[in-house]
Amino acid sequence: MTARTPMSTGRIALAIYAVFLAGYAFWKFGDPSAGSGFPAAAFLVLTTAVAPYLASLAAARTMSRRPFAAIALALVAGLFVCVGGYAAHWWWFLAPEGGAPAVYDVAPRGIGWGLLQGALAAIVFRRT
Repeated sequence: MTARTPMSTGRIALAIYAVFLAGYAFWKFGDPSAGSGFPAAAFLVLTTAVAPYLASLAAARTMSRRPFAAIALALVAGLFVCVGGYAAHWWWFLAPEGGAPAVYDVAPRGIGWGLLQGALAAIVFRRT
């Protein structure tokens, strides 16, 4: 019998992101307030769940020699891209129906999700 090696922290963070992405997509595709059906939901998932994660990974990679800077930059990138994704979604899909809200009205929706994705991306980058 061979001993099993424990999963690395990076792989665990990647698995958590995959579960997050699946749950988030399921939630957004079933949310009627997300806009006009599949295109709006797909845009929302891509701009608020995929793009922030990829931007966070890219940001961490630019600071690969400085761990604290890589983590901080990944968090900031995830935050800004996620908030920007929500703002873009509201502007393109919901604004024609009644006017786009100010970014500070949209920002609270993306803060938590963006920071979560930034943290997971920083863990994945630092541990793989």
